[in-house]
Amino acid sequence: MSFADLDALRWVDILERTPGACRFDELVDAAAERPELRLVLDMKSRFNEAYDHIEARVRPGGMARSFIPQIYHFSQLRRFRENPGFAGALFTAYRSGLATDRIFEYAEAAGIPVVTLPVERVKEWGACRRPPGSSLTR
Repeated sequence: MSFADLDALRWVDILERTPGACRFDELVDAAAERPELRLVLDMKSRFNEAYDHIEARVRPGGMARSFIPQIYHFSQLRRFRENPGFAGALFTAYRSGLATDRIFEYAEAAGIPVVTLPVERVKEWGACRRPPGSSLTR
């Protein structure tokens, strides 16, 4: 997949063919117009290839700070630590086999401020528990 292919890809072609979907270049333009804007990037497959293209588009103009990569494995964080510029990262746990407590420990140690969990996992983990350094409450 080339950057032109990625840039031309309209999510509407993948999902529900809903009119009004935007292209990646439109998101970059919106971020340039509104520096306070932060957008989460969710690449479920071809992670490195997709980020090669994304970084080629957003790094030169300093736009990477407007985008937050969502990672599914803590090993994916290495890419963004070795070549910083994005506005942090968030970890999503629905693909992780790690225990929930371990996920929060790793996230805290790695400086990842946001962890997303499926509702079932939150219930299983216990609504009265609170991860270290978080504001999660009952």
